[in-house]
Amino acid sequence: LPPASFLEGTSGFAHIEQLIITAERFPASGDAFLGKFSGLKVLKLDCVLTELPLAVTAMTELQQLDLCGNDIVLNQDSVQRLASMIQLDYLNMNDNPLGLTPDVTRMTRLSLLDLRGTGIRQWPVGAEGLNELNLLLLQEN
Repeated sequence: LPPASFLEGTSGFAHIEQLIITAERFPASGDAFLGKFSGLKVLKLDCVLTELPLAVTAMTELQQLDLCGNDIVLNQDSVQRLASMIQLDYLNMNDNPLGLTPDVTRMTRLSLLDLRGTGIRQWPVGAEGLNELNLLLLQEN
């Protein structure tokens, strides 16, 4: 990612709809950088994240979120923030040591939920009530 100074004076990149970031680590300025992309519809982050960035859960236009292969561990706050992303139709959290099980009750548009290899020990909260859910992947848990 560019340095934090790159963002100074920039109103944002609301016109960008898709963003893919692959890196060895998520920089300290990463959350501020992501916050400039308020119009994203598709986001893939593969940068050894250990927590769910605040800017991601604030993205109200986001429809597809791919966080596969990071090191994300959920806490009560991030579970609640993730649960508020009701516009998602695709959520991939494969290969993250989540710890807590996501609550997808209000994600009524969700058609794919990938929680393979996350170490969860219970059924995703609310998944049984999602009429649009076509693919639920829970292997390797």
